[in-house]
Amino acid sequence: MSLKQAPQRNELLVQARYEHGLTQEALAERLEVDVRTVSSWERGLRTPSPHYRHKLCKLFKKTLVELGLEIQPHGSDEFPRAFPRNELSNRDEHRHRMLRRIWKRWITDGLERSLHMTLLVPDLVELPEAVHNPWLAVAEWDQKPRLIPTGTSLLDLYDAADGTLLILGEPGAGKTTLLLTLAQALLEREAHQAMPLLPVVLHLAEWTQKRFSLDEWIFQELQQKYYAPQPLARQWIETEQVILLLDGLDEVNSEARASCVEAINRYRQAHGLVPMVMCCRTKEYEAFKGQLCFSHALQIQPLRQEQIEQVLAQKGAQGKELQQALQRDPGLRQLAQTPFILGILCLVYTEGMERQAATYEQDAAVLLQQRGRRCLPVMLSMY
Repeated sequence: MSLKQAPQRNELLVQARYEHGLTQEALAERLEVDVRTVSSWERGLRTPSPHYRHKLCKLFKKTLVELGLEIQPHGSDEFPRAFPRNELSNRDEHRHRMLRRIWKRWITDGLERSLHMTLLVPDLVELPEAVHNPWLAVAEWDQKPRLIPTGTSLLDLYDAADGTLLILGEPGAGKTTLLLTLAQALLEREAHQAMPLLPVVLHLAEWTQKRFSLDEWIFQELQQKYYAPQPLARQWIETEQVILLLDGLDEVNSEARASCVEAINRYRQAHGLVPMVMCCRTKEYEAFKGQLCFSHALQIQPLRQEQIEQVLAQKGAQGKELQQALQRDPGLRQLAQTPFILGILCLVYTEGMERQAATYEQDAAVLLQQRGRRCLPVMLSMY
């Protein structure tokens, strides 16, 4: 019988903490985690989730490699338990079970297997005129687009928007990735609550097939997609205990899109305190004449050259080869400004340049089927 290798202490992470004059308790307070969590990271017992790896890099102004952290961590599928099971006896254990179920479906099996998991947050621009916010007219606030400061966390943007946020972007810009990144941050935060809200990811294309009122549709989705017992699903909806993360408004067929937006706005009027975040392609949303009754709207911007270089620096020799190819080909460089396309290119170069284009196209078709993207055929038709 082989012995399991003992975990190795992360000296680089410890050194970074010392350099900033922080104790484990102080670092835990900065990150809003338990001190035992920080200790487990430094002792090599656990790996920080992508959300906290990003916060550590930002706090210490170091790369993942400089902090001794893996680019793609193993074993990060464990949902953060804020309370031992015996302490949950008088709490809502059903909600915490649902949180773990959501984590497994969307974080372990979704976000952390994403093609372009690079801890890269694209630039965002706030678009006040994209949504119907009556307070803007009353307060006469500036409604010009505003660039969000670099480093602003999605959770901070969500909180500033009072939980109602529209995310717009071009195909492959990373709308779904941002939505799931926010879902991860919300799940981690709610895990520390005795009576947590439930961040549920739903696809609006499913609404088209049924066209129920939004609350009835949410009720059915909780049962059918998340296997929530009927009484609990009904209770969570009626008592407004969910955070709605809605993807794919652009995937609702054009004939039904107006009805879908009307259903969403009616739900917002009846349940104005329920947090709701939605994703949609910019072009499809702009073509629609109506507006969502949301507080804020954000638009994802193309990747800057520095951001592309940041991704390629994590890819070693293959990243250098790809960087040279981008420098030689302006058209390819423009395509690489889209996170999904950049991820495809990184995958191609990582697997070796000797493979034939037909094989790349076959692989890409599988990736598109898995991720529901439609932008890659454009790239393949040009190259």
